Amino acid sequence: MNERKQKLLEFIYRFEDLESRILIKKMVVGKTLEIIAEELCYYYEHIQKLDSSLVKTIKFIDSKNVTFI
Repeated sequence: MNERKQKLLEFIYRFEDLESRILIKKMVVGKTLEIIAEELCYYYEHIQKLDSSLVKTIKFIDSKNVTFI
């Protein structure tokens, strides 16, 4: 795993919100959005919408070369 992705994951692990749990289950564990929705007791569409927003945010952060402390 490259250093940038490792720092992002370390940053995400600091939080316990829904978005962080989605990212961890998707990026680290490799679960599908359908399984994540079922495990977290949310509608698939809601998880899909959050994931889409998260992907856009991560791409934006990556394009700006933000450093995670």
